Amino acid sequence: MAASLPPSPDDDDAFRDDDLAPADDDDVLGGDLPGLLDAAVVGAAADAAPTVARRRRSFDDDTLLAYVGLPEGDEGGAGDGVPAAADDAPPPMDYPEPPLRSETVADLLARVPGGEFADPGDAAGVAVSGVDDDAACAQPGDLFVCALTGPALEAALADAAAAGAVAALVSEPVPNAPLPLAFSAAPATLGGAAAHALYGHPTAALATVLYVGGPGKTTAAWLTRGVLEEAGCLTGMLGSLEYALHADRLDGTGAPWVPTEADPTLDRDCSTAFHVAPHVGKYPQPARVTSAVRLARVAAGCADRGAGAAVLELSAAAVAVGAALGASIDVAVFVGSPLADDGTPDSAG
Repeated sequence: MAASLPPSPDDDDAFRDDDLAPADDDDVLGGDLPGLLDAAVVGAAADAAPTVARRRRSFDDDTLLAYVGLPEGDEGGAGDGVPAAADDAPPPMDYPEPPLRSETVADLLARVPGGEFADPGDAAGVAVSGVDDDAACAQPGDLFVCALTGPALEAALADAAAAGAVAALVSEPVPNAPLPLAFSAAPATLGGAAAHALYGHPTAALATVLYVGGPGKTTAAWLTRGVLEEAGCLTGMLGSLEYALHADRLDGTGAPWVPTEADPTLDRDCSTAFHVAPHVGKYPQPARVTSAVRLARVAAGCADRGAGAAVLELSAAAVAVGAALGASIDVAVFVGSPLADDGTPDSAG
């Protein structure tokens, strides 16, 4: 027997008491979610962001009805299990342009904690417009942060310079370096602080919910994202499956990701939550957020484009190495995990 879809939340008269009983608190993350996402956080997020209509990435209502064998307006004509053709993904929202930023390395380091112990070196007077710690994501004008040493550092500097970085923050001198260098005994920590400062402390402008710990973070984070979006809040997502702002995926710099070709899997009969078939131009699963620099840059991409909230997903290992340093967190949720052999929470998640 074909299943039927619940009433659409877009219908003002859809959710009457005799149509759908409200879920018990115990049905939602053990009853904890309503307390964690209290009215103050959701309310602040909704007030800070423009109201947005919830969008599906690939399917419209007619397509969904066809998938369950109940094509709208036809009680028996298309019940053969053949799905209707899916619409193309909706175009990205019309986001505001991010602000232009520029600050010399010396001035930037001077205003962050620990910067007084750094040596701006040859990079002191170089103006930078961004901060990144991954040469693959570096953009023209960036300060490249690298905690590597030896030949690995030399190779990373060459890649960053080729990508357009204009200066680097490192821990040791490099002969014939391709970029002007600034020095710190802890470049990853100082670089994270510099990123938050240059990007205007983006998490402070967002209602930020952090999930950390073991298995279950992704599920909880996506449920929270859905709650905030249903409340009408433009919400950023920094997770293990994607970086996103509402229905638009983001790249590693926090900018909207643009596919290089149409997804050939969109019109296939598929029962998975995501289209998992590989193809050229497919959105790459992002590297998990493992540094304060990455968190600051992607969060800034959300805040600059009008987001009012962000949901973050970090492993315990990422938190242990400082990925959350400098971030303003409104709600932090530890998702329980098994204990490791030494009795501490297992950080594998």
